[in-house]
Amino acid sequence: MNLSIGLQDALRELWILAYPGRELPSLKSELWKEMGWQGTDPSIDFRGGGFISLENLIFFAKKYPVCFMFFLSFSFNDIT
Repeated sequence: MNLSIGLQDALRELWILAYPGRELPSLKSELWKEMGWQGTDPSIDFRGGGFISLENLIFFAKKYPVCFMFFLSFSFNDIT
């Protein structure tokens, strides 16, 4: 599946919000699982929510960074 430029940019933006100062992985990497994606390719997790779900995550990360980091911490501990 080819990612559109908008989706690629949005995923990069989300990574930077989640991990400021950390090197951005390729768009297919095991590191995306740390953020809570199901697999190494985050683009396949948008089947139901589509691009708007990614836009909502970015908004949430920008508007409520403390809450976003709290929820992100669940993926580190494998808590679902």
